[in-house]
Amino acid sequence: MHTTPGIEWIERALALLPSWRSTRNKGLGVIAIALAFTFFNNTSQEAHAAPAFAHTCAANVGYGGVGSVTLSQTKGGDGCVVIKYTSSGTTYFETFNYTGGNQSWRVPTAVTNATFYLIGAGGGGGAGNAVYGDGGGGGFVSGAYAVTAGSTLTIIVGEGGGGKATTGAATPATFGGGGIGSSYGGMSNSYASGGGRSAIRLSGAATDLATAAGGGGGGYGGCGAGGGGDTGGSGAPNPATGGTQSAGGAGGFSINGYPGTAGSAYLGGNSRDEGGGGGGGYFGGGGGGDNGGGGGGSSYKTLLTRDGDETVLLLTFPVSA
Repeated sequence: MHTTPGIEWIERALALLPSWRSTRNKGLGVIAIALAFTFFNNTSQEAHAAPAFAHTCAANVGYGGVGSVTLSQTKGGDGCVVIKYTSSGTTYFETFNYTGGNQSWRVPTAVTNATFYLIGAGGGGGAGNAVYGDGGGGGFVSGAYAVTAGSTLTIIVGEGGGGKATTGAATPATFGGGGIGSSYGGMSNSYASGGGRSAIRLSGAATDLATAAGGGGGGYGGCGAGGGGDTGGSGAPNPATGGTQSAGGAGGFSINGYPGTAGSAYLGGNSRDEGGGGGGGYFGGGGGGDNGGGGGGSSYKTLLTRDGDETVLLLTFPVSA
């Protein structure tokens, strides 16, 4: 069983983390931003986040959900977006948690540069039994960008995937592009949605300025893959591949003739054979094949630059009892 997460200091970088895959009792947990402050709990923000002196990401952001008979435990952690900037010599952080809709940030007067931190949502775990696959953890992106005072950015915060919440043979898609888990034969559980991506867009833009990938959903017989780096992880078995910088991941194989669908720009693929949905991303992961976990989406940060900040990342792993 999963217990309270243990915390490891593992990296000092402002770059993409590598791809991670969730495995039984050692899944990717929280990817958090320490910023030399305590990790705070908080509820979802309004459309315009309030300036603060530390980030306030909600608890368990980026977690992959776990396979469980308890539906609430299958839910993956939502994403989070933090914007750091300096105004009149004081550093501020504005935090955006999941709300289910697009949010916005208006660049304050005299601010010309901001640093973005984005965490994608985790994929869900299969509902109905603890042996069903866990979801993959969300990806992480950070970097600086030159902004224009008075302009408005669109903020997308991914929704964590989950197991079945309603009757029928499909889980709902998640906000931020996570794919669907489903069963062609009508089985009502054992698979999960992929996690949605977190992203920032310039005002009026139809493409992402920066993207942190969502993790793949778990399936009847395998775990969803972690959201990328440049490339998302592959779910197992009958592997659904991860999104890349130029294409969505391929859907997983099905001996029954119902393979997962491929991911596409911003959208994870769907599973049709008791597999997990692909994670959303710059390009989404493929939908799981026969009993397989979904692929992780890819992240994107090409337009961001490193700002020299010595941010410390926290990687939290669930530990088994």
